[in-house]
Amino acid sequence: MDIVGLWKLYGHQNIFPNVQWEADLLLNQDGTLTWTETKGANVGASRTGRWTVSNSKFYFQYQAPKVGMVTWNGTIDTGGRNINGTYNSGANNAYGGDWSGRKF
Repeated sequence: MDIVGLWKLYGHQNIFPNVQWEADLLLNQDGTLTWTETKGANVGASRTGRWTVSNSKFYFQYQAPKVGMVTWNGTIDTGGRNINGTYNSGANNAYGGDWSGRKF
């Protein structure tokens, strides 16, 4: 399964369930990533981090200002083009939420 490339992510934070966000996620072959928010409270915010995948389980992390390490976990469909999962960060995972994505 080749998941390297550009993904469009959609989601919300648990503390703001009615506020949706969107982001572009670029997964590089070397295990690095760039995440950029395109819609939501932090439009233009960009982060760099690392990703891994094992079978259909997907995992990535990056450091964010004020909330610390953000950890994302997801499951990729068998075609490797759709993914969904959860993310968490901050004290008591206050900035966690749900997300989904599609590969372009």
